[in-house]
Amino acid sequence: MIRDFAIVPPRKSAFVTLAALALLPLPVFAAIAAVQGVGALQPAWIFVVISAGLVAFVAVMSWSLRRMRVRLADGRITVRASGYRRRLALSALDLDAARILALDPSSEWWPRLRMNGIGLPGAAVGHFRASRWHRKLFCALTDRSRVLVLPERGADRALLLSVEKPQALLEALRRG
Repeated sequence: MIRDFAIVPPRKSAFVTLAALALLPLPVFAAIAAVQGVGALQPAWIFVVISAGLVAFVAVMSWSLRRMRVRLADGRITVRASGYRRRLALSALDLDAARILALDPSSEWWPRLRMNGIGLPGAAVGHFRASRWHRKLFCALTDRSRVLVLPERGADRALLLSVEKPQALLEALRRG
């Protein structure tokens, strides 16, 4: 049986930050034109290519941040989060140690160091290290007020998920 669980959509601040990143080259090119003259921007196609690339990047990122999900199927959990994917057998999870909590910066589970991921206001997605540096985290965090922490057995690894119904996911995991 396949069961999907939605991840809480990121807050508006994540998308505003992405839009700001796309618009960032505009004032840079305007400053170059003001200081060196419009002739400095003669190869206008460079400006168009860079701007189009950034707009495409922001569009893909926005789309992928809205399509994050957790799937339970065939004794496995699969987390798809904005281009990142983590797949584990349910037997690899320590469900007795799993819990739902509110993350704050003093928490031992707080993602401190981004190893390979996306860090935006209101979204932390990908691979991080916790405050205990040896602990590896795979995060799909968009709402830190209700985070499902799923530690792996015999490893200093865990999944941190901002699912819309964390208790329902935890119960489904325990049922197998």
